[in-house]
Amino acid sequence: MAKKTNNKIKNGTFINLILGLILGIAGGILLSGNLLFWAGNNIVDNNKFTAITAPLIKQPDIQKSIAKYGTDQLFSSVDVQGYIGSVLPPKASFLAPTLADQLKTLVDQQLQKSLSNPKVQEIWDNSLSKTHNLVIKAATNYKGNGTIDLGQLFSFATSNLKDTKLSFLSDKKLPSNVGQIELINASWLPIVHNIVVNIDPFEYLMTVLFIGLTSVAIFISKNRRTIIIKIGLLYSGIMLVTVIGLRFIKMLITNNTSSDYSSAATTAYSIVTKSFYIQSITILVLGLIIALVAWISGEYKSAKRVKEISNKLLSGNIHKAIFKHENSYTKFIGKNRKIINWASVVIAAILLCFVGISLTVLVTYFIVIILVIFVVEISSASPKS
Repeated sequence: MAKKTNNKIKNGTFINLILGLILGIAGGILLSGNLLFWAGNNIVDNNKFTAITAPLIKQPDIQKSIAKYGTDQLFSSVDVQGYIGSVLPPKASFLAPTLADQLKTLVDQQLQKSLSNPKVQEIWDNSLSKTHNLVIKAATNYKGNGTIDLGQLFSFATSNLKDTKLSFLSDKKLPSNVGQIELINASWLPIVHNIVVNIDPFEYLMTVLFIGLTSVAIFISKNRRTIIIKIGLLYSGIMLVTVIGLRFIKMLITNNTSSDYSSAATTAYSIVTKSFYIQSITILVLGLIIALVAWISGEYKSAKRVKEISNKLLSGNIHKAIFKHENSYTKFIGKNRKIINWASVVIAAILLCFVGISLTVLVTYFIVIILVIFVVEISSASPKS
């Protein structure tokens, strides 16, 4: 008897270790996959990248920082004060510093005014989109070990001239003794190429692994309802850590950026990572909903107590206030209450497979399900009726 008990304990410990390992791997996939999906959808895809970056130039603090940076670079590259002093009469040369400062302020103001112009913003966005397209195209077509020579750069530059007046340069090659001059040695280029080219297969693979490992964990668990609750809470916790991490990075940017550019840097970070933040919150809420549904539908004492109170309120007091007498409708709902409730959940889950999941969509579906259950519980007649 004692031997059987020990074997059960050992088996239970072994299963718990396997569960811990499986859920640890699944949690790691969720953490990295969440970032990969966001990067794939918003950084690699040109349309989504443009949609993310377009609001940046419209922010006043970013306009101010760009104008200041441009003005500072201009006045550090050109001796404006010296030039002004050289054209002033000798007796008026003392005015050069004051005039240079006034000119610097004027240039800064004019740059800010230009950047706030919708036409300039449109040109900025188009330029950024074209640059992004070129970068992604270069990363996609790149073949090599991280070294870029003059010949490769020339070939890439001329490949975009086919439909221009310089089409005669298209597909031309530099002499071998010139083309092999090394310009860049970047070991990260092959990595970027692999990510850009293989991001879709990576996403599918990580999705299959995540769903597969989660399913295995539920299947091998002795108490599947409890493990579903733990999984929902675990995945929500991972997303909570992600959200906190995003906040922490923002704090680091604020504390480690020059005061002249701190506001612009944090604004840009918030705009760029907004979709990632919403995506993480959506997964967090989804995990909590799964845990809540598994708990409330179980036979736990706390869950039973909550259901007793809600049934007494909905099927009792509110039901009697609305329906003075039971009828075929209330009897039908009462008889098929559980089937209708679960059917609404299943239908919602199926519909979610065909729409883009976002926090708004998720909250909307959740509210609709709650309302359906609320109506069903109020309408259902007591089994005794």
